[in-house]
Amino acid sequence: MKRIFIGISILFILIYLPFLDKIPLIAMDEPAYAQTAYMFAQGKGMINTIWVGSGQEFFLYPLLLSGFYTLFGCSLWTIRFLSLVCGLLALGGFLTLCRQFKLSSFYQIFASVFFISCNVHFIIFRSGRPESLVLALTLWSMVALMVFLDTKKQWPGFVSGCLSGLAVLAHPIGIFWLFFSGVWMLSNRLKMSLKSGITTTALLCGAGLLTVMLWSVIYLQSHTVSHLINVVLHRSSTESLMINTFLANINRLYLGYSLGLKRLPLVIFELFFLGTGALFLKGKSRYLALFGLFYLGLGCLVLAPFLIRYMALIPFISILSALIISEQTSSSLKKYAIYAAVFGYIGYSIAGQAVVTLKQKNNPDYSFVETFVSASLPKDARVLVPIQLWFAVKDRTMYCDTQDGMNLRDKKDLLAFLNSGNVDSLVIWEALLLKTSPTSGLKQTLYNSDPSQQFFTTCYEYATEHHWNVSHLKTPKGTLYCFSAVKP
Repeated sequence: MKRIFIGISILFILIYLPFLDKIPLIAMDEPAYAQTAYMFAQGKGMINTIWVGSGQEFFLYPLLLSGFYTLFGCSLWTIRFLSLVCGLLALGGFLTLCRQFKLSSFYQIFASVFFISCNVHFIIFRSGRPESLVLALTLWSMVALMVFLDTKKQWPGFVSGCLSGLAVLAHPIGIFWLFFSGVWMLSNRLKMSLKSGITTTALLCGAGLLTVMLWSVIYLQSHTVSHLINVVLHRSSTESLMINTFLANINRLYLGYSLGLKRLPLVIFELFFLGTGALFLKGKSRYLALFGLFYLGLGCLVLAPFLIRYMALIPFISILSALIISEQTSSSLKKYAIYAAVFGYIGYSIAGQAVVTLKQKNNPDYSFVETFVSASLPKDARVLVPIQLWFAVKDRTMYCDTQDGMNLRDKKDLLAFLNSGNVDSLVIWEALLLKTSPTSGLKQTLYNSDPSQQFFTTCYEYATEHHWNVSHLKTPKGTLYCFSAVKP
């Protein structure tokens, strides 16, 4: 396994590292998480002034990112590099999990190639969001849980609980695994004896207590518990609306995850092997497949919305189920059918990712854009920008179109703000007006560019009407404008 991990890690880095700040195009929530980490690194607490709910409440990702800033500086490349490192950790956890299910080296290589080729992994491990960390922690929590189930030792259960708790501190989506694994552990030990069940309960409570203590030390310095409750309820579905939420999430996954019919064969593969694993596998293999169905079904039912990135665990569990079924079956026909399905999945994924990457080959290097903006503005500029350009102006007095407590995407409020004299510089970019997914580059109805268009148009008209100085940069995705007020 060691040689497989080293070889596939090198391949992972060679494929995932190049053009890290170019593909995919920057998304709105990447600067949001980046600013939370930046504020914490400057000693201002785990706060965010440009976006609501970006790591303030579930802060583990920004906490780690602030450390990466010390090593590599604050940039889009740095935040994405952290996700890439999380990808390497997830790869190690996945291969260890394959070995725990007694998959041969042949199947481990299968699993490794799948890991690299999966489209959703290419997005998650090259984007500055916490799902990469949640995935890595969850996979290693699964590894510890398997050790717990295979032995009479209690400490792996404690480790699994701690890792699950940390996954929740990275993003609340981790609570699904935390709940499921906790029930799984308790039911396993209660079958052995009441004493063992009580001990396991104590260990899980201890893991939970450590997690809560860490959360208290960091979060409560800047926020209140009521603020956290409001944030969580805002993202949750109410009982009367659950069916509407479920249908909306199914539609969202069809348009955003399946991309309509484009990725439908991959989705069918994943759902098929989740279902067959839950029906025909036994023991812990079956429970893992059941967790995949539990995670997907309950997530679509209670989360509003169930984001496409949350699907990252599903391919892992489905491919693991497929390989376990293939390893255990004595039928050559079934075995070769599964080989064909897995090869088809990998080949289809590679072809799809190649198409998406080619569509984004003309994305500008963000570092080049950042350098241009920084050089075009006075050092004492008070600047308003779309949130995607936060990195370029982070050290100036700055405001974003998503500024917390303001409504700068409303034309009336935006004009009032511009006339207030709070800013003397504007930066706008036509690339941010495209009705495309920043991750796939494909046109989708999920992405509404109307507020961005209004922000762009209002700022452009205001700056030209007031004869502000302008410098511009032509990029393949559109022109970037830097406006500065004429000083008397």
